[in-house]
Amino acid sequence: MRGWKTKATAAEQTSLVTDTCNLGSARDSATWSTDANGIMTTPDYLWIFFPSGYNCYQTYNQQFTVNSYPVLITTGLQNGLTGSHNVIQFTASNGNGACPTIYPSP
Repeated sequence: MRGWKTKATAAEQTSLVTDTCNLGSARDSATWSTDANGIMTTPDYLWIFFPSGYNCYQTYNQQFTVNSYPVLITTGLQNGLTGSHNVIQFTASNGNGACPTIYPSP
């Protein structure tokens, strides 16, 4: 049926890939509802807190499903990258965290 839109459930799974900080994994996997246009109704946050003096990084894989089906992630018009999951890296220098790098990966 063309033009038909419905609400859905988006679910996130995160997995720790690399941890030079030895802080353990962030607990971020969650679910959201979407509006009729497929947009998540609340934002997704992944928070990492680094102790003072830490010089290290953590890398995560992040995947989403919608109504239990895997979906591709894209940056769209920004640079055209598309993949099955995001790779997210958090870096600390003397305990100060920088904004994470996030990019889709095959």
